[in-house]
Amino acid sequence: MKYLSGLLLLICAFALPVSLMADQWQEIVSTTQPPARYGHSLVTLEGQVYLFGGYTQVGGYTQARGPVNDFWKFDGRIWIKIADNAPPAARYLHTAVVHSNKMYVFGGQTNATTYLSDMWSYSSDTNSWQEEPQGGLTKPEGRAHHSATITEDGSMIVYGGRGSYGENDGYAWQYNFTTGDWTRKSANPNGSISCHSATIIAGKMYVFGGKAGSQQQSNDIVSYDPVQDTWSPVIAQGSIPDPRVFYAMTTEGTSFWVFGGENTNVTAFNDSWEFNTATKTWTRRSDMISSTTRSRVAAVTSPGREIFHIMFGGMDANGTAISRSYRYVSDSTNLCKATSITADPNKLTLRKNGNGSVTVTVNGEDNCLVEGVTVTSTINRKGKRLIAVSPGSQETDANGQAVFAINVKDKTGTAVIKFSASGLSMSATVRVKIK
Repeated sequence: MKYLSGLLLLICAFALPVSLMADQWQEIVSTTQPPARYGHSLVTLEGQVYLFGGYTQVGGYTQARGPVNDFWKFDGRIWIKIADNAPPAARYLHTAVVHSNKMYVFGGQTNATTYLSDMWSYSSDTNSWQEEPQGGLTKPEGRAHHSATITEDGSMIVYGGRGSYGENDGYAWQYNFTTGDWTRKSANPNGSISCHSATIIAGKMYVFGGKAGSQQQSNDIVSYDPVQDTWSPVIAQGSIPDPRVFYAMTTEGTSFWVFGGENTNVTAFNDSWEFNTATKTWTRRSDMISSTTRSRVAAVTSPGREIFHIMFGGMDANGTAISRSYRYVSDSTNLCKATSITADPNKLTLRKNGNGSVTVTVNGEDNCLVEGVTVTSTINRKGKRLIAVSPGSQETDANGQAVFAINVKDKTGTAVIKFSASGLSMSATVRVKIK
C-alpha cells in the first residue's frame, strides 16, 4: 500500500520473549516506555512506529494530568524518545496519518474548551516538524474526537468530531497535500459522529460506532465513497459488537479491527473484533490479556511481511492512564517460517580471558526475517574447557537476529559452537581459536 494512515480515537510490535502464536494478545517487553497516556496517535512510518502527544494521567481521574507533545518511536526492540525539534503544541484527541513518507498531525485539543485546527508534518529524514499551509474557500473548524484517513489518490479525509460549539458538521473534508487546499464534500445523512474511528479499504472509508451529539452510542457502520462523494449504510452480519466509543481501529486486508473502547456507563471493554468488508460479517477475536480493559487507546497495523496489530496506552477501567504496549497476532497472519540460519563471524580468533560476540540470523522464504524463533548454542566437549557462551539460548528479534557473547577461559585451543533454531533441521557452526 502506498499510503498508510495512523488510526486514533479519543483516547506496537516486534521483539517479544514469547512464541508467535496466532489469534492472541502478547505484551511487548521494552526497557523503556513512553509515559502513561491516552488520546495520543500512532502511525507506521518507514518501517517504524511513531507516537505523538496525548494526555498524561497517573493515579486516576483526581491526579495531576495534562496534554503533552513528546515524540517517540518504536524500532522493533525498544521505545526511543525523539529529541525535541520544535514540535507542534501539546495536544490530545488529534489525528495522525502518513503521506509520502511524512507524518501529518491535524487538530486535537489543549484543554476542555480549546480546539485546534492546525496541521503539522514530520519528516524522519530531517527529524524536523513543519506547519503546513491550509487554504481553500472553506476550511474545517478546530476539532477533536474526529477521524482522518488517506484515500487511494493520496488526499486526506477528515470527518466528524467535536469543537467549541459541540458536535462538528457532518461533512467530509478533503485536503489536497499538493495544493494545501481543503474542499468540503457531502455530509453524512445521519449527521456528525464523534468519538469514532475510520479507515480506507478498497477505496471506501468505513466509520464504525461513536456517537452523534447527545444520542446513545452506536454500533452502526457507514461507508463513504470519496470518488462518488456518497454515503451509504452498511448492514452487518454475524454477532455484532456492543455500541461503543473511544476504541482503537486497525486495518488488515479487506478487514478492519476494533479493540476495546467504552460504553455509555464509561465501562471499558477488553474485546477484539474483525469486520470483513467483503462479506459484511463481524467475527469476535481473542480478548485482550486477562483483566486488561482498555479505552481511549491508539493502535496501528505493523509494517513488514508479518501483520500485527500494535496497541499502546489508553485508560483502564479505573480511569488510570496506561503505559504498556501490546500486539495482536491474527490467525490470518502470514508468519515468516524459518528456512536458513547463518552466524557472523563464522571464525573467531580470541586471546585467553578475552571475549567476543556472534550474531545469528534466521531467514525465511523470500529472505524474510524470522522473529521469535529460539536459537540454542551447543559447544563441543573440548570447547567447553575453553569458552562459555551467553546466553545459552534466546529468541530472535524483529531483525531475525540473536546475539551471543563468547567468554574465553585461561586456556588455548580451538572450540566449535553449533547454533540451531527450533523447527529448523540445519545449523550454523562457528570455530573459535584461542591463543
